[in-house]
Amino acid sequence: MKIRINRDTLIKGLNWVQSVVEKRSTMPVLSHALFKAYKGELEVAATNLQMVIEGHLEAEVDVEGGISLNARRVHDIIRALPPGEIVIDTDERNRAEIKGEKGTFHLMGLEESEYPPLPEYKETPLVEIKAEVLKAMVEKTIFAASMEETRYNLEGVLIQFEEKGKSLRMVATDGHRLCLVDKEVENAEKLQLAKGLILPRKGLSELRRILAEGDRVENVGFGVIGNDVVFKAGNVALIMRTLEGEYPNYDRVIPKGNDKVITMKRIDLLEAINRVSIISEEKTKGIKLSVSTGKLRVESQNPEVGDAFEEIAADTEIKKMEIGYNAKYLIDALGAMEGEGLNLLLKDELSSGLFKTEEDEKYICVVMPMRL
Repeated sequence: MKIRINRDTLIKGLNWVQSVVEKRSTMPVLSHALFKAYKGELEVAATNLQMVIEGHLEAEVDVEGGISLNARRVHDIIRALPPGEIVIDTDERNRAEIKGEKGTFHLMGLEESEYPPLPEYKETPLVEIKAEVLKAMVEKTIFAASMEETRYNLEGVLIQFEEKGKSLRMVATDGHRLCLVDKEVENAEKLQLAKGLILPRKGLSELRRILAEGDRVENVGFGVIGNDVVFKAGNVALIMRTLEGEYPNYDRVIPKGNDKVITMKRIDLLEAINRVSIISEEKTKGIKLSVSTGKLRVESQNPEVGDAFEEIAADTEIKKMEIGYNAKYLIDALGAMEGEGLNLLLKDELSSGLFKTEEDEKYICVVMPMRL
């Protein structure tokens, strides 16, 4: 293999794969990235056996071929070289010569055939989703996925086709809170996601990073390959293995009889919680919302530190009610919402609260109360 490629272009490709490459593994090859040269392009890919990132970069290819090289070392070498043309030339001993304007490096690699086989996705039918829509759906749900490894099926986000609304739905819950978002996506029914698939939290974090960095793309292709799903954004593809197990019946968690409504400005409540929770206990992050006619009082007490409270304007017919919440859960939910006006729907002090805004009506967050 022999290629000539712009240094900044190559760095872009190496940046894509860094977070997938295993830093410590019983399989040394997983610390490598795979480089494959075709006519006019260089393919850079990496896998941790649960997730694959594959990028295609424009390059001048003198000799086609492939090799796997230690991803971190190649990244460090290319970053150290000045802008300009980079030449990568490999020989039959799997030794790569990396040459820039002010330096030449020789790096031992492995044969292309020793790299784990990567899923084929190029023939998979893809449904186009607006990149900003997909990114928003991930950001509105991923924080609610469980961090506990013992709750394997809750470590991801459920994605399914919502037939009644002809839309794509994402749901996440950790057993203490639940977030659900629906977005209209053309041809979503073609994905055959009536039962849904559970996408891993780490994979979605990577997808969010790809959509937030680098070249902006208008649409993302989404398809299903057996137990894997693929997202293709411009010149980069992300393939992730779905989680096994059955997702819980989330519809039973969504309150149906919360008839007590508190209306307020979302940013007012978010800022009040941010300030008052500074005093809350580090472990529980507990705060109390005290509701009375015309106002909502946000307060926290910490025997070892002190106490704090703040009052904001609120429109409600509730005469008096007190309910405790984990401040972080509310901050996450309110921060992910859009719109100015917030509705908090309650039943009583012991039942879950339902948070939603009129401007973002296809997005709801359910948060369980906590005893203080």
